[in-house]
Amino acid sequence: MDLQVKLASDGYAQEYKSPESSHLPSWAVWKDQAFGTTYEPIAFVYNKRLVKAEEVPKTHAELGKQLKEHPDRWKGKVTAYDPERSGIGFLLITQDSKLDPAFWETAKTFGTVSVKLYTSIGAMLERITSGEHLLGFDIFGSYATARQRKDPSLAIIYPKDYTLVMSRVAVLPKAAKHPNAGKVFLDYLLSKRGQELVAKAALFSIRDDVQGETTSASLQKELGQVLKPIPVGPDILDSLNQKKRLDFLKKWQQAIGTK
Repeated sequence: MDLQVKLASDGYAQEYKSPESSHLPSWAVWKDQAFGTTYEPIAFVYNKRLVKAEEVPKTHAELGKQLKEHPDRWKGKVTAYDPERSGIGFLLITQDSKLDPAFWETAKTFGTVSVKLYTSIGAMLERITSGEHLLGFDIFGSYATARQRKDPSLAIIYPKDYTLVMSRVAVLPKAAKHPNAGKVFLDYLLSKRGQELVAKAALFSIRDDVQGETTSASLQKELGQVLKPIPVGPDILDSLNQKKRLDFLKKWQQAIGTK
C-alpha cells in the first residue's frame, strides 16, 4: 500500500474521477489518483486440530498473555511476516505498534518463544496446517479464507480489540501507453460486477453494495468499530522514512532478541 501511494505522491499517477468511486469508503480514494480495491482483514490463524479452545487468543493482549504464561508450549510454534525482509510485513507491524498499547511488551514475548518469521504467507499457512507451527499473527484473512476452503483444520480469528484492514491499491500511471484502457479496467475493477468477482476470489469486496461472506459489508456487520482500515493516503508514507524505519527495526530486533 505504502509504495503505491508513494508513486502517486511523487507524481507518477494520473488523476481520474472514476464514476465507481462513490461506492468506496472515503479513506480508500486519495486525490482521485490512488484507489483501494479490496478490504482485507488481518487475522490470527491457527491449527484447530492442535490448539485447544482455551488457548486461542481473542485480542492482541490475550496473544501476548498466552505466549508469556506458556512459553514452552509455544516455543518455535508462532509465525509471522519478517518486517526486515517483507514490505507488507513492515507496514502491518508498524500499524500494530500504533494501535496496540502493549505492543513492545508483546514483541518481547515473540522473542521468548522464538517466533518464526517469513516473507511468504504461503509458507506460513503451509506450516500452520502441517502442524510445524500452531499459530500465526498479522495474516491476511483473504489468503487464510482461501486456504481454509481446502483445509478445514485452519481456523481464523479477527482480534476483538482491533482488526487491521489493508487494501490493494490501484493507480493509473501518467506514462501509460493506453490510458483510456486503464480507466476502463479500473472502472470495471471497482464496479459492482468486478467487486463481486473480488469477493468470489475471497479477496473481500470494498464496495458498500456488494453482499456476501467475503465483503466489507459482512465484516462491518460482524466487527463494526473493531475494524481499523489503513487509509490510502500520505499518512502511511511515514513508515518509509529511512531513519524511522531503521530505528523501528533496531527496537524490534532488540525486543525479539536478534540483536
